[in-house]
Amino acid sequence: MVENELEVPIDSVVLLGRLSIPDNAKGIVLFAHGSGSSRQSPRNNYVAGVLQKSGFATFLFDLLTREEEA
Repeated sequence: MVENELEVPIDSVVLLGRLSIPDNAKGIVLFAHGSGSSRQSPRNNYVAGVLQKSGFATFLFDLLTREEEA
């Protein structure tokens, strides 16, 4: 499995995310977090882990910037 922390530039802000790609991935599932949740959420990481074990890549990213989270 390949895992990378990514920065996604959008206009004047940068959103943070984690891309996990299992060997021979079948596709990708994007998790967009907001409203009290983040890419660090235990529930969302559990679901992402199940998907990865089933052969799907996952990209968990936050809709809030570092400044907005603070």
